[in-house]
Amino acid sequence: MWEKKFTKTYTGITIKSLWKAWSDVKHWPQWDEELEYCDISMPFTKGSTFILKPRGGPKVKVTLDEVTPSQKFIARSNFIGATMRNFHEVIETPKGIRINNIITVSGPLTFIWANLVAREVALAVPKQTDNLIRYISQPGSLIT
Repeated sequence: MWEKKFTKTYTGITIKSLWKAWSDVKHWPQWDEELEYCDISMPFTKGSTFILKPRGGPKVKVTLDEVTPSQKFIARSNFIGATMRNFHEVIETPKGIRINNIITVSGPLTFIWANLVAREVALAVPKQTDNLIRYISQPGSLIT
């Protein structure tokens, strides 16, 4: 199994606003520069699926394996011979709102998919998360 973790604590935001942005899949491209578009026609709940289109890449079907509102969600993408999971978690701490992100790839072709997809996804997470925090913090955003 391949794994990459990212954790950072932010101030000046609420779990409610963060969760609202996370669960508003269609608007992810407004804060995630890596995405061309996202399309979801189901509620943001366990078992729901959606399509995201990375810039310069093929469309990807994503399934929500777990959703615990205002706490965490796990998004899964299946590839030939491997599965990539993206764990998102938010925790309120005395120092602020801590965001944990873990990307894993497992299966017999882990090495290939980790190098083709997961490493780039993981490298984008810090900037993507900072962009998300700026997005939910700006006055007049869809979230505020």
